[in-house]
Amino acid sequence: MEVWQCNQCAKCSGSCPVSFAMDYLPHQIVRLLQLDLKDTVLQSRSLWLCTGCKICVSRCPHKVDLLNIIMELRREARALSTGKVQAYHEAFLDSVERYGRTSSALALGISNGSRKEIRWPMLKRGKIKVFRGRVHDKVSIKRLFARAKRGDMGD
Repeated sequence: MEVWQCNQCAKCSGSCPVSFAMDYLPHQIVRLLQLDLKDTVLQSRSLWLCTGCKICVSRCPHKVDLLNIIMELRREARALSTGKVQAYHEAFLDSVERYGRTSSALALGISNGSRKEIRWPMLKRGKIKVFRGRVHDKVSIKRLFARAKRGDMGD
């Protein structure tokens, strides 16, 4: 991992649009990894709050690809998860596969109580839309899921 390139300038954290709701800020996640505390990171909710906007990557003076690191950590956390966490991930992926996107109602309804403190501020700010428009190209999404199930995700 490229975590050793990070000098903890915290530009990633300062520019993250959801840092207000994170238990560990982006630069703290990297520091935990540097300190070999991956288990702590895998249990944090910050991994799941990342929007994938890549602002952290564009602001990093050392070009640490934090989004890629977080995506790898998410995969690892999903593999280790059980119970409610696993149910949430399965419901999320099922929703995307069926409808082309997930509904915020799914996130509000299935997520556990620890997300309560971020749900309502996000609703008030208009960051979460309960009703979304239709996805017009569901066929491409179904093809993508079929390729993923076959393990055919190479370039």
